[in-house]
Amino acid sequence: MSIPLVFLPFHLSLTALAGIILGPYFGFLAAFIVNLILAFFGHGGITIVGLNTLIIGSEAILGWFLYNRFNKYMSKKISAGISALFALIISGLLMISIIGITNIDPDIAFHFLDDYAFSGILEHQGKSIFILALILMPLVSLGAIIEGIITYFVVGYINQVKPDILDK
Repeated sequence: MSIPLVFLPFHLSLTALAGIILGPYFGFLAAFIVNLILAFFGHGGITIVGLNTLIIGSEAILGWFLYNRFNKYMSKKISAGISALFALIISGLLMISIIGITNIDPDIAFHFLDDYAFSGILEHQGKSIFILALILMPLVSLGAIIEGIITYFVVGYINQVKPDILDK
């Protein structure tokens, strides 16, 4: 559920696709299990599993919800691709919002990793969050486009091979 793209600091999670196929509850549960396993392997931290699951699990819920809404007006593969695109963009905004709520200045936090230096980081500057959003959202959008295209093709294939999976 986490495939790194070499040219972008972005991982394909295919969580929106999992939400479309598994539904919102099991898609969210799958996101939690994958985050927990990745934390045990050192990708992320065990203390952040809850927030990672909230952000990535929102992709499964949004992917399922949007797919079911768009599916009434367009084909399954187009609605799946668009649903994945929007779900990832919204989860990217959710990630930036959570960083903003913590009142941590991201510019300083990314440069210091020890506890003593980290204690002075809680002086938040709204300008830094805005700059972080300006940097991250184009990357998130590009990754969302790539994942939306992959979801489009995967759902198209599933629709040809076993369409009853998509007819829940």
